[in-house]
Amino acid sequence: MQEAGFEVLPKRWIVELDDGPRRITAELPHVGGRPRVPARASLYHHLEDTIRFFSDHREDGMRLLLINPKLPDSFWSFKWAIYAILPGKRAVNPPLGLATLAALCPKDWQVEIVDENVQPVPLSPTADIIGIGGMGVQVPRQRELLSYYRRRGHHVVVGGAAASLCPETYDGLADTIVVGEAEYIWPEFCRDFAAGKPKALYQETGTVDLADSPVPRFDLLK
Repeated sequence: MQEAGFEVLPKRWIVELDDGPRRITAELPHVGGRPRVPARASLYHHLEDTIRFFSDHREDGMRLLLINPKLPDSFWSFKWAIYAILPGKRAVNPPLGLATLAALCPKDWQVEIVDENVQPVPLSPTADIIGIGGMGVQVPRQRELLSYYRRRGHHVVVGGAAASLCPETYDGLADTIVVGEAEYIWPEFCRDFAAGKPKALYQETGTVDLADSPVPRFDLLK
């Protein structure tokens, strides 16, 4: 049965679009109590009303969620400075590294930055890629987030100071590890992922010219 470009399916189906590595889980609109999915989808397997599908033919490009893990109470959380010097502020260390990463993404990508120090992380994001940075003091929470989102089927990427210093400790935790400055290797990862061929490791071994570092996406910081 066709309706305005959609195929009306029975209630219990997983649907697969067999292009690319991008995976989305979504509650789709229903017609007469049955979920609607794009007509070109092929029936794959059973699952109540939740539809899992794969596609790289979205007009809106990739969806990327970048997360700065919550800092434990320590010198590096700077809560002492907020309470004593900057009352009313929520944090003193905005994740400028993630904002720079966002600026390095293709123009058609949808990018969101979540700083867990000022807002909760989404438990069920509609993201193709989840990138998680962090310093050494953030590693315990960083590892929790990597495990959680990877179990949910997202392609998880880890980077930042801790991952650059000890990339071997993230084997099995992340799908992709980014080591070193990102200005040259992050665009390479974006191209590879869009082509369905992301590598497990991207490592900067040279020197990055500061002139090649874009203006951070300050508009994405909350």
